[in-house]
Amino acid sequence: MTIAAKKSKLIELIQKTDDYKAIAFALELFGVPEDAPVESWNDTPEEVRTGINEAIEQADEGQLTPHKEVIAMFREKYKE
Repeated sequence: MTIAAKKSKLIELIQKTDDYKAIAFALELFGVPEDAPVESWNDTPEEVRTGINEAIEQADEGQLTPHKEVIAMFREKYKE
């Protein structure tokens, strides 16, 4: 079984289970606190989703500023 198939099976099993201990174990395994908020895309405010989609479009069009340039701008602005 490929890793992709194993991931799909694991997702399927987690979605079907009502076993609290199994879910708690999976969260612990990946270092996620049980009380960590989980926000779905649909719960994300519309203006945030719009901004994210615009950023993805800009990235797809190559309208990016390299990390080094961003750091240089901040260092200049804050004189570090």
